[in-house]
Amino acid sequence: MTSGFAERTGWVLGSGHPVSGPDGRERTLSVVAVVSGGPAPAEILLDRAAVRAMEPSALTPVVYTERLAASGPLAGLGARPLTAAAYAEAGSADDDRLVWVFTALLIGVSAGFGLLAVVNTMVMSTAARAGDLRVLRLSGATRRQVLGMLAAETSAVVVVGAGLGLGVALAALAAMARGLSTQLGVAVPMVVPWGTLAATVGVCLVLAVAAALPPAARRRSFSAE
Repeated sequence: MTSGFAERTGWVLGSGHPVSGPDGRERTLSVVAVVSGGPAPAEILLDRAAVRAMEPSALTPVVYTERLAASGPLAGLGARPLTAAAYAEAGSADDDRLVWVFTALLIGVSAGFGLLAVVNTMVMSTAARAGDLRVLRLSGATRRQVLGMLAAETSAVVVVGAGLGLGVALAALAAMARGLSTQLGVAVPMVVPWGTLAATVGVCLVLAVAAALPPAARRRSFSAE
């Protein structure tokens, strides 16, 4: 057993303690060693004979060896030799995949609501500015000039909004990275998906311009009189 488990339970070397196995039968286990000074796969460690006595079908998921090859009793049993780094990466592969799926869903939902808000805002704002657009046309501005002005204004709004949002996000991520670095004792880099950010801003820009121009072009007041 581990030293931490011994401290919490009061078990000492040489003592015996009754335990129940998977079959429901009670057995007495004797403490023959206390493991300390490093990580252990479990708090209570049993030898093969004790495990087989309680559960004949039990299998060993991991065997630690100094050689990177399955040999001896492990040969032919389908054992897969891995380095320590490969074993740690394989253990976290499923968790990483689930995290990426959750992240993709979160980004998709957030981006979807954001795009809907951008399109709705631009349609309403353009419709509300019908009088201003008519004044511009009566003042001598051409149809192309007015549409270009709307496109430029919309692009500026999207770029400024993206910049402000990016600044807030970067500040929060930097604070989280510093906190994790302090807590873990190692440097935690701040990773920013610039490609995804650029694609999201680009889609918002295209949709915003596309939502702002048609309502203005279709209004009667857009034509000069």
